[in-house]
Amino acid sequence: MEAGVRRTIGLTYMDLELYGPARRQMERAEGLFRSVEGREHRDTLSAASSLVAIDYGEGKYKEAEARAKQVIAAQQKRLGATDPDTLETLQLLASTYTAEAKFAEGEKILRDALAVRSRNGGESPEVIGTKRDLAQLYSDQGKFKDAETLERSALESSRRVFGPDHPQTLSLMSELADELRQLGRYSDAEAMSAETLEAKKRTYGPD
Repeated sequence: MEAGVRRTIGLTYMDLELYGPARRQMERAEGLFRSVEGREHRDTLSAASSLVAIDYGEGKYKEAEARAKQVIAAQQKRLGATDPDTLETLQLLASTYTAEAKFAEGEKILRDALAVRSRNGGESPEVIGTKRDLAQLYSDQGKFKDAETLERSALESSRRVFGPDHPQTLSLMSELADELRQLGRYSDAEAMSAETLEAKKRTYGPD
C-alpha cells in the first residue's frame, strides 16, 4: 500500500533529521490513509502524530502545539485516553510545552503519562523515555535534583532493558553527568563522564 510505504520512508527521513523530505512523505501518507481508511482511523492519526514530531523537530512549536491538540482530541475519542498512540502524541505535546517554557502544562502531561505507563510496564522503553523527558523539563527549570533522581531511575532501567552500552544508555549517562555538574558535584560528574567515555570506546571504538 502506497500510504504505508510513504509513512516508512517518512519515518526514515525523521530518524535522519531530514524534516523537509519527511514532511512531504508523511503529508502524502496521511492524505492517502484519510481517503482510504477515514479521518479517525489509527493509521491516519498516527501519520498526523508524526507530523507533530516533524513540526517539533523543525522548531515550529506553535504549529506542533496546535496540531498535537487536534490529534489528541481525535485519538482520545477514537482510541481512548490511555492508548499507546494517544500517550505518544501527548508526550510530543509535553515536549513542545517544555520548549515553549510552559512547564506546568508539560509536567502534568508527563506525570500522568508516567503513571499510566508504569502500571502497564514498569521498565518499558516508553517508561524510560517519559522519565527522560520529565527530567529534561525539570533541568530546564533549574530543578537539577529532581532531574537527577529521574535520570538515575531511567539509567538503571535502561541498563537492564537495553544493556550498558546501548546508545540510549550512553545518552542517559551523559545527561546525568550534566545534572551532577549543575549540582556542583564535580567529582561525581567527572566519574560519570569517565564511565561514559569508556562505554563509548567499547561501543564505537577508541576514535
